[in-house]
Amino acid sequence: MRDGTIKILSAALNQLADAFHSEQISYSEFVRKAWPIIEPATPLSEGYYIDFIAEHLEAVVQGQIRNLIINLPPRYGKSNLVTVMWPVWAWTMDPSLRFICASFSQRLATKHSLSRRRILNSYWFRANWGGRVQVMDDQDQKMEFENTARGIMAATSVGGTVTGTGGDVLIADDFLDPERARSKLVRENTIEFWDKTFSTRLDDKHKGAKVVVEQRLIKNDITGHITEKEDHGWTHVVLPAVCISPQKLIFPLSGKIVTRDVGDILCPARETGEEIMAQKKIMTDKKGSHAFEAQYQQNPTSDEGGMFKRDYWKHHTIAPQVVWKLWSWDTAMEDGEQNDWSVGILIAFHGQGACVERVVRVRAQYPELKRTVVSEWSSRPANSLLIEDTSSGKSLAQELIKTTDLPVIAVPVDGKDKVFRASLVSPYVEGGRVSLKEGEPWVPDFIEELAEFPNGEHDDQVDSFSQALSQYYLHQQRPAAAMVGGQLVTSGIASQSDWMDGGR
Repeated sequence: MRDGTIKILSAALNQLADAFHSEQISYSEFVRKAWPIIEPATPLSEGYYIDFIAEHLEAVVQGQIRNLIINLPPRYGKSNLVTVMWPVWAWTMDPSLRFICASFSQRLATKHSLSRRRILNSYWFRANWGGRVQVMDDQDQKMEFENTARGIMAATSVGGTVTGTGGDVLIADDFLDPERARSKLVRENTIEFWDKTFSTRLDDKHKGAKVVVEQRLIKNDITGHITEKEDHGWTHVVLPAVCISPQKLIFPLSGKIVTRDVGDILCPARETGEEIMAQKKIMTDKKGSHAFEAQYQQNPTSDEGGMFKRDYWKHHTIAPQVVWKLWSWDTAMEDGEQNDWSVGILIAFHGQGACVERVVRVRAQYPELKRTVVSEWSSRPANSLLIEDTSSGKSLAQELIKTTDLPVIAVPVDGKDKVFRASLVSPYVEGGRVSLKEGEPWVPDFIEELAEFPNGEHDDQVDSFSQALSQYYLHQQRPAAAMVGGQLVTSGIASQSDWMDGGR
């Protein structure tokens, strides 16, 4: 009897202790106490943005927000705030929650998973919530672990396996690798993974939550894809490093309001205005101002544009005295609606610069593409016909050389990426040496595509334009296949003037 009484009293005391230690704290407070566990050598840089994000994440757990996007500059702790500490705090509220967290690489996803487990195994966490949250020994793996309430934290990467795995909360953390974001194939695979795999893994489509956190890199990253395709039902938190227009931040739970004025620095404790401007210079020197606008300002296409700013372009009605005309074609491999365009650009060069006279964009199979190229030439002949010597362009150039007397130049691919090639000719545009024909229907789309480059959805006009200017202004070596004086020239060195005089 006495032993039974002792057991009952002991159980009651344990429950009381559990209740005491399991007292709930706000996520903002949790962040400040958990931070030293995962970042012992790096103090937390205090700023209102931490509490602003924390309240939004609390609102997700409370069911007030179901779909959330957070855009934050690099190195502001977004992964620790959203992907590492928040799921652990959420378990103190509801240990049965199931999280699936994904990042662009397996290495990064593993790092986040280990950091979550480091908090769960810390003395501080166990002392406060050890009675409520206990990880099962037989379900404790590096990339996935489960607690006694059947709550799960699973980690994966873009393209990784999530088949058979479902969750209450999906966290997409920086789906695009900053070093590979310019690759169209990488972007398409990333979006396909979101659309067809990751976003489908909610156990309950009516109550489950999706959270996307990323620094902006390009216009059509996951944030851009979502806001364009499924904007309804999403709460979007955008926090540029430097405020460029007045911004009112309304905290979703407390109702607190923070007003950001123009020039306001997001977190001076993290980066001062001088440090941000120094970083902008570094990024601009290496990648162009568009990189800073995207990653720090969360504006992948600024109002003025990137490498080819909108106000760089001049306009003309009649081109000055022309010394050389050329057609430049960049051809696509396929003609589907989702594939690239084949683009032809007619440019007239004169003593002070160049005039873009016509832009043709088609999605066509090879026979129709060939007819279009020949038809455009017949209507507006020039001195040279440039065709990029790759994929479908190779076949087109070879057949035109064999079957026509057009002055075809198959331009070899030099191994440099398209951003580098564009950077070589952008100074001509910036210097006001390139004008566009006034009133032509293709002009607005042409300006927009070049302004959005390299963060836009398409870059075919950029490729064709860069090819034309680089071949005219920077040409050093005669291309492998060129019609010169009616003869096919396959090798040899030529100066720019020789090359210009060698056509028809």
